[in-house]
Amino acid sequence: MQAPCPVSRVQWGQRAMGTRFNTPKVPRTASRRTPAALQQARQQQQWVESQEARLLVDWVERAGGWLHPALRVVENAPCGCRGIVAVEAIPLEEVEDQPLVVVPEQLYMTHDDALDVLGRAVAQARPNQQQQQQQERMLAVDRAVLLGMLLAHERSRGPASRWQPYIQALPQRPPCAWLMSEQELQAATAQLPKSVDAQGWVVATAQAWQAIAAQAHAIVGSWGQALGVGEDDVVWGIGHVVSRCFGGGAPGGPALAPLIDCMNHQSGRAKPAAFEAAAGDEQDEQPTEDAAQQAEVMVYVASMFKGQPLPLEQGQELMISYISTEGPGRQGTAPLMAFLNFGFCPAELFE
Repeated sequence: MQAPCPVSRVQWGQRAMGTRFNTPKVPRTASRRTPAALQQARQQQQWVESQEARLLVDWVERAGGWLHPALRVVENAPCGCRGIVAVEAIPLEEVEDQPLVVVPEQLYMTHDDALDVLGRAVAQARPNQQQQQQQERMLAVDRAVLLGMLLAHERSRGPASRWQPYIQALPQRPPCAWLMSEQELQAATAQLPKSVDAQGWVVATAQAWQAIAAQAHAIVGSWGQALGVGEDDVVWGIGHVVSRCFGGGAPGGPALAPLIDCMNHQSGRAKPAAFEAAAGDEQDEQPTEDAAQQAEVMVYVASMFKGQPLPLEQGQELMISYISTEGPGRQGTAPLMAFLNFGFCPAELFE
């Protein structure tokens, strides 16, 4: 069996079409809630917000992104794991007026980043080898695997990595089925519909693990010393890519989306979309020609359910849909592959 490939959570390059935001902007309005009120709401619910999650949000906001002030990245979301939760209710008028999460696309980790960063790292470690030959070898590597190599390499660089706030906030273990213990795997397959050959999926999971382990072994044999990574590091990186990436089926390849990938899945929720933010957007001014040329792509998430704005109650999660139920986004989204990558299989794939 081949190693799992990424299941695209959203088509790469999807733009703000079919949303309620005619001209999405990065919200800059002051919160109607006082810091004290938000702190009290958070304490009442006993949400667990890690320091790493707070640093991640700060990093995104310094780069020009935004997280609605009533939202927090917590470790104990209602779904049972990490998620983005409303510590205070967000009413309909706010949901209709603005996206709740905005992330500059420049913060993404992409296949192009992997080719650039890893290529330079290998060239520096092996100055006597032909760089073109090394580049060709990297181009031959599966895009998701190469992105996993970048993630592992950047983790090894610690504070020197420009993605450190994102990397240090990632869970220690990806949720992939092929990383589960025997007991965890039995519990996960027990949740599958009776029509599924659960034992067959257990066998497929073992085969997927063998394929991933073989890939990690080969990668470390070729580039491990130059990149400062071991087999466990590469497995960790690949696991996070196949379980978290966006845009796996598009020409640009998979990408990791900081903060957006903290959101959990629910059928019917919105998918991330994008808009171009030019200078002048903050004040609702018309951007100049020069500003338009410098427009930055921003990816946003709106609170929607089945195409309608969804106000959030206190304690409710802001969620997204990982799966496209129609059109090109569903091609190749087999239930088993989703299970191998996510550690669960969205119910809509069985419909």
